Amino acid sequence: MMKIIKISEKTILENALLVKQGEIIVFPTDTVYGLGCDPFIEKAVQKIYEAKKRDKKHLPILVSNIKRLTEICKVTPYVKKLAETFWPGQLTMILPSKVKLPKFFDSKSIAVRIPKNIDTVNLIEKCGGYLVGTSANISGLKPPRTVFDAYKQLRNLPIVYLDGGITDGIPSTIIMIKNKKIKILREGAISSKELFDVLGETQ
Repeated sequence: MMKIIKISEKTILENALLVKQGEIIVFPTDTVYGLGCDPFIEKAVQKIYEAKKRDKKHLPILVSNIKRLTEICKVTPYVKKLAETFWPGQLTMILPSKVKLPKFFDSKSIAVRIPKNIDTVNLIEKCGGYLVGTSANISGLKPPRTVFDAYKQLRNLPIVYLDGGITDGIPSTIIMIKNKKIKILREGAISSKELFDVLGETQ
């Protein structure tokens, strides 16, 4: 049965257990509400695709800290500089993968981010350091800023909705890094100028 509950230390622990058991949950981030599961449980990832009515577009993974990042992705000094500058925050980086994930993920790269919301980071760490973090909406519809917006779109699912108030609604900037060059796939909360200024480069 579906439940909407306030996010707290107690409900974070309870929902981390659900995630480890292969369930999917809705939770607040610093951008929009996310739909999450354990990225290493194939059946759980399948539930995410079914919930969003999504094609096989790859899913992003939220990590709780840079150490966790280095366990699943190749992290160069170039990447580390960006991570230390913009994380936790609204930058998603697509990096070379070091681990085997379910078939729904790209076998060579992973989109990763450390969110700024403290409750979200706590939840991710309690889940084992990794959590699928796609927006909690039907594909093609507006990403939700409140738990009730998420519920309106996903209401028929037997999952928990963690209520953390209103998010800012600004999506993360998505970049791909290859051969020390940035390719901006989506400009969101962090501008291209901010990125290139940190690296001392021009666009």
